[in-house]
Amino acid sequence: MVKCYAASLGNCSDAQSREHYIPKAIWSVPKVNVEGFSWTSENAEPLPVERLASNILCTTHNSDLSYLDAECQRLFNTVRTFHVNQLERRDRPRSSLWQVDRADFDGTTIERIFIKIAIGIAQHEKDLRWAGTNTAAIDPPKEVINALFGKCPLVSPMGLYFATSVGELVTNEESVRIQTMRHPKTDCFVGAFIAVRDWQWFINLSDIEFSQYAARSMSGQQIGKDGKPPVYHLETINFPAKGKLSGQINIDWDRVDR
Repeated sequence: MVKCYAASLGNCSDAQSREHYIPKAIWSVPKVNVEGFSWTSENAEPLPVERLASNILCTTHNSDLSYLDAECQRLFNTVRTFHVNQLERRDRPRSSLWQVDRADFDGTTIERIFIKIAIGIAQHEKDLRWAGTNTAAIDPPKEVINALFGKCPLVSPMGLYFATSVGELVTNEESVRIQTMRHPKTDCFVGAFIAVRDWQWFINLSDIEFSQYAARSMSGQQIGKDGKPPVYHLETINFPAKGKLSGQINIDWDRVDR
């Protein structure tokens, strides 16, 4: 029997596919440092990128999400390029001139990328159940699936938050670190803290404010409850060098938040 977490949409194919919920195309090495999954050790360990995949979608619904994989690759390739240019320009004389690197992304698409990653993470957590519906990991709430497939947007406080603070060291190391977020009373899954290549995000898949939960950033800072709040629907990521702008990523949220 085919396992497909998008079965609630109907139109499943009879063929199983292996879903890379973190697209392997974003990695430049065969192994990446992985931390935070229930099936890994407490410390980061290098694992084949093929491990970041599961048989959790039919071929039809996997194909429907291929655009997100391409945009995920473009996002992290852009971040890596802008970061490399930023570091090189920091070593230039202050009088140096350069053309500012710029790139534009659709915010809802980036949000869908992290919904996809979070659903994949959920499949690896033993006995996990979803907040709100109390359904098994393979059966996410319908509103989460509808948002993933672009049928309707998530409504605040659900959605994507940026959690990398100004001044935090970013190395763009080939790594992924996760922390699942659980409801304090039911222990059901409400979302995840996800750090890919040191860039840190929260994806909230419940109607509970993230201020009620806490995570630790890569540098050890408290984020969320009793700590620094993450930024909801970030619109701009700047890459400064020598007091000037080196690169800028603009994220367009062209829908009205409710």
